[in-house]
Amino acid sequence: MRQRPTLATTLLEYFATPSVCGDLLESFQDGQSRWWFWRQAAGSIGAQMFADFRAHPVLMTRAIVVGVSFTWAFARFALFDLLHYDHLLFSTGLIRWFYLNGYGFPEWSVWPATALLIAASGWIAARTHPQLRPTLVLAYALIVVCLTFGFDVWRLFHPLRPGLPVYLIGVRESVPFAIAALVGGIVGLKHPRRSERVYD
Repeated sequence: MRQRPTLATTLLEYFATPSVCGDLLESFQDGQSRWWFWRQAAGSIGAQMFADFRAHPVLMTRAIVVGVSFTWAFARFALFDLLHYDHLLFSTGLIRWFYLNGYGFPEWSVWPATALLIAASGWIAARTHPQLRPTLVLAYALIVVCLTFGFDVWRLFHPLRPGLPVYLIGVRESVPFAIAALVGGIVGLKHPRRSERVYD
């Protein structure tokens, strides 16, 4: 028996239906190549995601909107103040010691903080309708890719906001943030049993 592609099989078992996974594994054992298996796995997962969205458009859209709205609201009204808490406490006169002694977060902390925020938004999106299939998480991660990529492009051409170098667009933020959303969403979907999820 041939050694099956572990990662592709794991993704199939999680995002696709058991019957699709079984059919592809059977074809692989009959002589199909690993490249063929990966292509079929990616296509099957994508097809399943669109099928699930057609079956439950309102629920999936609502979950995605909730996750994106949480990210925007937290980033807009809380993230900057949390990362610059020393400035906030100093300007309000509550505690000046942190700012005067340089006990603030470094500038690079905005990147991991944003990744954690997006992971939390993925968890919230998944928990909005945990009975849905795991493809909800995949759809949300794709939305994160599109939004962060669009924001990078906007920064590239905006005169007041110096953007990233062209070769970093879609690499430094889009992919890692999508992975963060995917991980957070998978954790959010971990609790319901597979038998409780919607498979129609």
